[in-house]
Amino acid sequence: SADDVDEMALIDHNILDAEQADLGPKVKRVIDHHVDSGAYADQLVEKQCRLVGSACSLVALMMKEDEALFAEDLVKTQAG
Repeated sequence: SADDVDEMALIDHNILDAEQADLGPKVKRVIDHHVDSGAYADQLVEKQCRLVGSACSLVALMMKEDEALFAEDLVKTQAG
């Protein structure tokens, strides 16, 4: 239920389905490659809506741009 969620990110879409509308106030991030609906504009802390090949491409670019954020986890994974 919506009460069990503090915040959420939409990836590969930028507006919730009508059946999920109760989660709308919880949307804080959007990462999408579709046309921007403009939804949730006043509550977002991060938004990437760019017409590229896929939302996965956007996530990969974000990870590449902020490698330091993931460096510790990558070292732990490689160490085993």
